[in-house]
Amino acid sequence: MNCLFARQIAIASISLTMASSICAQNVRRITTFATGTAVNATGPDSITVSRNSVWVSYTNGADSTGLSGSSTIVQYKLNGEVRHTYSITGSVDGLKV
Repeated sequence: MNCLFARQIAIASISLTMASSICAQNVRRITTFATGTAVNATGPDSITVSRNSVWVSYTNGADSTGLSGSSTIVQYKLNGEVRHTYSITGSVDGLKV
């Protein structure tokens, strides 16, 4: 059993396609719910939604061991506007709010 449910979320002019294994559902249409302000970050990795915010972590090429680089976590309003931006040393490994 190998079914994929994909949804596309466009934030900061970057389209991030996420897939999870959910069977018995077919993608009929993909739409953009918001576009946001560029945050000068790369490598969107994790995304979560909490209350009235969408949170995205960007790895920016940071080392997963934390030895070099930093990640950016951005809290967006539902309309794509940036609420807060956080810089964290190393790579964010999963994001949960």
